[in-house]
Amino acid sequence: MKDLIKYYLRILGKDKVYTAINMTGLALGVACFTILSLYLVHDLTYDKHHANQSRIYRVNFEWSSSTSSTLSATSSAALGPLLSRTLSDVESYVHFRKLPREQALIQLDRVSYYEDDIYVADDNVFDIFDFEIVAGNRADALTNPNTIVVNRSFAKRYFGEHNPVGQTIMVDGISHKISLVFEDLKDNSHFKYQALIANAGNQIRDNNTLWSLGDGFTYVLLSKGNESLGYHRIFEDFFEKHMTSITRSSGGYYVKLFLEPLADIHLYSTAESDLPRGQFSYIYAFATVALFMLLVACINYINLATAQAAKRNKEISIRKILGASRGQLMLKFMIESMIFAFSALIIGILVVQLVLNFSGLESLIGKELELDITNPLTWVYFLLFGLGLGLVSGVYPAIYLSTMAVSQSSLKSSGGKFRQLLVLLQFTVSISIIIVTLLMFSQVQYMSEKSLGFEKYNRINIDLFGADIIEKLPTLQNEIKKYPGDLQTAKAIRVPWYRSYNDAVEVSHNGQIYSIEVSDTNVGENFLSLMGMTLLAGRDLEPQRDRFSSENNTGNVLVNEAFLKATPWNDALGKSFKIGKRNYNIVGVVKDFHFQDFHHAIRPFVLHPYYPDFADYSDELRANERAQFLVKLDEDKLTDSYKFIEDTFTRFEPNRPFSAKFVDETINDLYVDDRRLMVLIGIFACISVVISCLGLFGLTAFTTERKAKEISVRKILGATPGQLIFMLFKQTLILVVIGALVASFASYFGIQVWLREFKYYSELNFVVFPASAIFTLVVAFVTVYFQANKALNASPVEAIRND
Repeated sequence: MKDLIKYYLRILGKDKVYTAINMTGLALGVACFTILSLYLVHDLTYDKHHANQSRIYRVNFEWSSSTSSTLSATSSAALGPLLSRTLSDVESYVHFRKLPREQALIQLDRVSYYEDDIYVADDNVFDIFDFEIVAGNRADALTNPNTIVVNRSFAKRYFGEHNPVGQTIMVDGISHKISLVFEDLKDNSHFKYQALIANAGNQIRDNNTLWSLGDGFTYVLLSKGNESLGYHRIFEDFFEKHMTSITRSSGGYYVKLFLEPLADIHLYSTAESDLPRGQFSYIYAFATVALFMLLVACINYINLATAQAAKRNKEISIRKILGASRGQLMLKFMIESMIFAFSALIIGILVVQLVLNFSGLESLIGKELELDITNPLTWVYFLLFGLGLGLVSGVYPAIYLSTMAVSQSSLKSSGGKFRQLLVLLQFTVSISIIIVTLLMFSQVQYMSEKSLGFEKYNRINIDLFGADIIEKLPTLQNEIKKYPGDLQTAKAIRVPWYRSYNDAVEVSHNGQIYSIEVSDTNVGENFLSLMGMTLLAGRDLEPQRDRFSSENNTGNVLVNEAFLKATPWNDALGKSFKIGKRNYNIVGVVKDFHFQDFHHAIRPFVLHPYYPDFADYSDELRANERAQFLVKLDEDKLTDSYKFIEDTFTRFEPNRPFSAKFVDETINDLYVDDRRLMVLIGIFACISVVISCLGLFGLTAFTTERKAKEISVRKILGATPGQLIFMLFKQTLILVVIGALVASFASYFGIQVWLREFKYYSELNFVVFPASAIFTLVVAFVTVYFQANKALNASPVEAIRND
């Protein structure tokens, strides 16, 4: 065995350039394939770490009319108890209720921050989902009012290394006792929360008259054996008993409930008002790129192994003369391939570990990838992967080398046509990935530059928490007017692109009632002018004049073009519609604007006037009130005007941190996944080109060595260096051109699949196709020239003498 290892090490060390090129290319291919595989495993195993994942379902609502339907992920806190009492198949439930402000103000001593991902939850949560408990007792962690459970990161942020169980923190001005610390949720969890507050609102939870209001997410745990029960069977009796009254009173809308399996939510859910989720098109994209990267690396090995055949002809001939059979030679060369493959696998795994630990890849892709080398299944994967890699990359060279004739000249090599076909495939794959990357970049640029129907630059959105600060807005606006520059302000209950409400609208025409699904929000005075929105007809809102009046049950609103197109009307001005039992008159039509990302078509939208009046609000309602304040900053003094706004707010709200975000940043966040996909595929496109060029470098070295005599004779006969380089590069040129043509067709149809994810997309920039080919051609030429230049500078006499 020791002698066998020495022999193979001697084979690898005999031609160091060949070994280095082959090992580098194969190791890079393995590393890229492994990283992409980790990404795929991460996304395909969302929520599967819960022991009861096959029995956990989320309850979704579907609102449908004769013309449309909407599936919503949200439901009421009263739904869980009602399902549990009504249906014996429901073993347990938990409801996660959103906080009124979504961001909670956390205060501890003199430290205060706004925190996301904090929910109110039932104590049943520990019966349904798996938690790794760090400190505390799960049995009574959420049974008492004003208790809170937090994850490890939250606890460390506020308490350092001390055990926080039993300590108190302020959440939105209310004291809460920490009863438990749990380990941070796994990154491949569709629902990520860092703290849960005990649900003390049993009077609301058990009030069945409120159960149709969607204020959070409801999950149920089905009893064992009922995991595959049909939706209609489970909810048939429930619908008849509890939902027919809602259907009759919902103005033409029909209400249904659907169970969505926990493991399907991340990639397959189509519900609105949902948590951030993945896209299955990304799975296809990364799986394709992963296979392509491995294919390019394997082609390198096959090409270089067969190209080296001429150098091993003497060895093979001697072994055949000494009696070695074809099977024995094939086994020998397969063992070589296996050793090479496992060596590349080891190097590739080390590269993966370095990339995951030191490259910042996780922050780039927004996912926590992990290569768990302590898991026995990981080593089984390595073993099978190494065997498969050695088999795929080694079987053809083994057959090719074992069938070489004894009399075959060491200066000639067959198999050239097949090698050219493989190189063509390499170039096709590399150019395809480059084209797709550039077209994706074009779409991302389009989304960044296309008019949204409003101005996004130099505007900041400030969150307002509590009725006290909202009531101070007139005074605050007067203070802002003192700034010696150009500042504009406006207020809204929610800016449309941040979040809007969904409502069912009834319009009448010629005695018929039409149901339209709309999004809506409330905006204050100057909102349209501050945001640069276009009023096409009618007038702007005057909140005091146009606000909803309970006396005559009427209010005035603005609608967008999409609203008008969804109605049978030719003109919207002066028309009225109903939301529930309320009447609204249309006083203006606004040009369509994008309040969602370009994956969604512009929907009908209603702008109500925002005129806050908290006269009849309780202290709790006043504390939970939320609004947003928009400021157009001084374009010439952006930093100074922002600092002025921050200082002004701090004077009015000294006990709260200033919370503001630029509108363009909020819009850009909508496309963060698309940009990550583009960048990641772009990185692998570059690596693919590098691997291909490594192989081309090795093949050029082989070609120049094989044609050394021909080059020397041509030099003696007066051939110029340019003519000689063209002779060596001509075949590569043909392969790149053919590869570019094939890649153009393949990538054209491939990018269409991705673009179908968008309702709005740019026209294809066909300059990208020849540009990608030219780039690849230049890189290939530099590779060939670098290697061919050595042959051109060699002595013709020496080349002819050694031939």
